[in-house]
Amino acid sequence: MLERILSQYAVPYLYTIPFPPQALRVSFDPYAAQPLMPDKMPVADFEIFREQLAINHHAYGHALWEPRPWQPDRPVEVGDVGFIRSGRFHSLFNALRPAEGQSRVPEDYEQLVPEFSDHITESPLSSNHYCSAGINVEPESEYHSFSPDDFPQVSFRHPKKRGAVLSLPVMARRKDTLARGNFSTWIVKQIDRWFAFARGLGLGIEQMEEIILVTGCDRTRSWTNVAFLGNEHNARARFGARVVHDGPAISIEWQCLPEHVQGAVVHRGPDGENLPEDQCVFIRGFRVVRTFGILPKHLEAAAGPSPETDSYDYEPDLEVVSIPATPKVSKYRDPLHILLDYIVERAPECDMFLIHDDDLNMIDGIGDGTVSGYVISSHSVLIPPSAVTGSPPTTLSDGSPSEVQHRDTYSSVRFVHQ
Repeated sequence: MLERILSQYAVPYLYTIPFPPQALRVSFDPYAAQPLMPDKMPVADFEIFREQLAINHHAYGHALWEPRPWQPDRPVEVGDVGFIRSGRFHSLFNALRPAEGQSRVPEDYEQLVPEFSDHITESPLSSNHYCSAGINVEPESEYHSFSPDDFPQVSFRHPKKRGAVLSLPVMARRKDTLARGNFSTWIVKQIDRWFAFARGLGLGIEQMEEIILVTGCDRTRSWTNVAFLGNEHNARARFGARVVHDGPAISIEWQCLPEHVQGAVVHRGPDGENLPEDQCVFIRGFRVVRTFGILPKHLEAAAGPSPETDSYDYEPDLEVVSIPATPKVSKYRDPLHILLDYIVERAPECDMFLIHDDDLNMIDGIGDGTVSGYVISSHSVLIPPSAVTGSPPTTLSDGSPSEVQHRDTYSSVRFVHQ
């Protein structure tokens, strides 16, 4: 079945191998067998970057080729509703904000108000080189001493394969919402209104799953992205970054010469002093796809309980798809779309499907038997898959019940494990 799905998916980087029944898995193996279709079509640098970092660093979310804010003084934020185009996230509006003060919102706009007001957490993402598999990293600073005026150089080499590097000279700040249950319910309730609004703006949005409700983002001061195109036997990229800390002030300066790049595209972030943390390198969020082109009569039921109410006493009627381990199923262009295709095929009776970037953590074998996707039936909304991992109930700092405790009320959900 999955072989048929992959063969119909019109991108040139898919592989098919036989699968035993009840043992299906999407793999992140970049060295799988030969592609199903010849590699004749050129692939954009932002597509290579997204694909290759999804293989090794999917836990961080969707890697953005263009982390710069889509508008000045408007960086990506938790609660943004938008879409990704050519590796950059474009925000339409922020669901956590009131309509006042936003340039445009959908008709009959409703603000998302999580049950816990202090629901956004922060954590660091260390400065490092985040590389796809097979890239040889050669930091020259390990062998040389540099004066303050020198640029410590680092070289990346890759054989004739596609690859990607995200280089962070300073740490990034990660922000995520704890109210994932509220966010998932809200996008299901609002997605038809949001999709109609986005299409009406003439932005070329044709698929519902292009709309993203941001639950987390990683922002930093500067960066350098590298996409290895796969057309050079000895592809390489070499650049340097000079970072100067003067008390609380930070200065970042990049150096990359054209003769130091072969078979790759190097995309560099801003230079300067005291740069703001407005460059979004990773984004995480929910997406929804509807299998029918018409609005079902039971949309209100499909949306589940409203996040403004404490009523969770309805009975869900749905089935969750689990993808257990089977080695070596192919490369893909966008893993979330492949996962959606697979789940839609497995649950044809469902009207809507909800998926999150974090689901990619599940489908490569992190935790056997865990749920790999979300399914929304015609009557209810599925809670996030972390509900089945055995996490103990906890409380927040203000004594409020955590999201795990709220999810426990969905006790009648039928989880299918292999």
